[in-house]
Amino acid sequence: DHGDHGDHGDHAEFDETKIVLQLFLFKMQPGTDVWKDPHVASTYADFMQFATEEPELIGNYSMLQEEQALLLEFEIAEDPHDQYFIALSLQEEPQAVAIAMHSLGSTGPIQVGIAAVIMTIVFGLIMTEVLHRTMAAMIGASMCMITLGIQNRVPSLSKTVAWMDHGTLGLLWGMMLIVGITMRTGVFEWTGVLACKLSGGDKTRLLLLLCMVTAVLSAFLDNVTTILLIAPVTCKLCKLVNIDPRPFLICEAIFSNVGGTATMI
Repeated sequence: DHGDHGDHGDHAEFDETKIVLQLFLFKMQPGTDVWKDPHVASTYADFMQFATEEPELIGNYSMLQEEQALLLEFEIAEDPHDQYFIALSLQEEPQAVAIAMHSLGSTGPIQVGIAAVIMTIVFGLIMTEVLHRTMAAMIGASMCMITLGIQNRVPSLSKTVAWMDHGTLGLLWGMMLIVGITMRTGVFEWTGVLACKLSGGDKTRLLLLLCMVTAVLSAFLDNVTTILLIAPVTCKLCKLVNIDPRPFLICEAIFSNVGGTATMI
C-alpha cells in the first residue's frame, strides 16, 4: 500500500549550515505510548529504545520560515496502528514546527499523469474549437478541482485567488482597454494601409513592412494584443491583393516576440 503523500513540490536541498529536520517513519512497540512524553524521548537514540525495527528515513529538509510544499511517498504496513511519523531536529535547541499531512489516496502516484491528461484535453478542445476557449478553460479548471477533491485537498477561496497571476491579468486588461479606445480612431488600419502603399505592390516588401510594424507595436503592447490587432489588418490586405495570409501571420508572430524583448512590456 502507498503511504501518505504531501502536497507536490521540491524539497530544500540538504545544507548543514541551516537548521535541518530529519523525518522518520518509526514502528513502535505495541501497547506503549511512554515515548510520547518529550521528557522521556526527544532524540533518535531515545526513540530507538521503543522501536521494534530500524526506522525508515524519509529525508533531510532545511527549515524555512515560509511554507513548504513537499511530496512524500513511503510504504506503510497493512496495520499502521503502531507506525508514527516523527520529525527530529539536528539542533540542540527546541524548534517549533507545524506539519500538516494528508493522504492523496490511489491518485497520489499518478497525479502528474492526471495533470497531463487534463492539459491535453483542454488544449485539444481549444485547438479543435469544438467549444469556446472560455468554456474549455472552465472545463479544465473544473476537472482540476474534482481531482483535488478526490485527493482531499480542495483549496480555499483565498488560496485559489492567490494562484492567479494578477500582474499578468492587470497588464492584459489595461492593454485591452487602451487598445479598445485607440481602435476606434482607426490608427491600426491606417498603419496597415500605409504599409501596403509603401510596398508598391511588392509582396516581399509588404511582408517586411508588416513585420516591422508588428515589432514596433509589440515593443509597447503585449504580444497577444499586438497579434490580435495586426492579424485582421493583414488578412484584409492579403485578401485585397489575393495572396495567402498564413506566411504573413507566422512571420508577424515571430516578430511580435522579437519586438517584445525590446521593452519590459
